[in-house]
Amino acid sequence: MTKLVIVSDIHGAIGRLKRMLEQEPDLDYLIFLGDGERDMNQIKDLVPQRKVYSVRGNCDYLGESPLEGLAAFDGVLFFYTHGHSYRVKYDLDYFTSVVQSRGADVGLFGHTHTPLVMNEEFHDLPTLFNPGSLGFGASYGVILCDKGKVSFSHRHVKGSYL
Repeated sequence: MTKLVIVSDIHGAIGRLKRMLEQEPDLDYLIFLGDGERDMNQIKDLVPQRKVYSVRGNCDYLGESPLEGLAAFDGVLFFYTHGHSYRVKYDLDYFTSVVQSRGADVGLFGHTHTPLVMNEEFHDLPTLFNPGSLGFGASYGVILCDKGKVSFSHRHVKGSYL
């Protein structure tokens, strides 16, 4: 089984990011979906044994990460991006078509600051997953992959300080 931790929209809440890592010591991979690239770069040293996948968001001025990526875990293909380039605040139809065009089973995105899992039961459509915002709501996502089967959950960082 592979455990993915999905984080987006840190917006300076580096204390929450550190506490989230303390809450998830058994993560296999960390996927960062943008808006807080500098924060994430500071944290990478805390998880040197883990691979971090990262994209930049609309607030990551002069960011060095790509705008999107593809990665496979346990037979499941993930397309990941911040989402601002795909108008996810207004409609998810376009984003769904982009995920399908990449051949992905799951589309990961942030930008809206709202946790979401969509199309989990529909096998003809990719599942869409947004972990919410670590900076504005203290939420993040956990995805478990096991031989092509996937489970999604949203979690919150314990404690209320940044």
